[in-house]
Amino acid sequence: IITQYVYELLEKKCNMTKAFLPVDATDDEPRSFIYLSPDALTNPDKLLVLIQGSGVVRAGQWARRLIINQDLDSGTQIPFIMKAMEASCMLSFRACVCAHGRAVTPKT
Repeated sequence: IITQYVYELLEKKCNMTKAFLPVDATDDEPRSFIYLSPDALTNPDKLLVLIQGSGVVRAGQWARRLIINQDLDSGTQIPFIMKAMEASCMLSFRACVCAHGRAVTPKT
């Protein structure tokens, strides 16, 4: 529930879009996704890449424990995203997803 709520905030409050990678993956290949600001692929001046930690945290989160025990501002990346957007940074960050029940990390 927390992850879906944070994803919803990323899309609605931060105006970010989810992009799946690789874009040409077949159904049996591992895929992951990133969230991008509207100008992430067109603004050549600034790029901020946020990468969450490992474990149960997902895109947009620093720590689930902080989200649960404190608040969204402490446990999510949303305050940083809002500051970056104020400074006209384009944003991109990655998320590991599960493929066929196992966690995968995109090939680099």
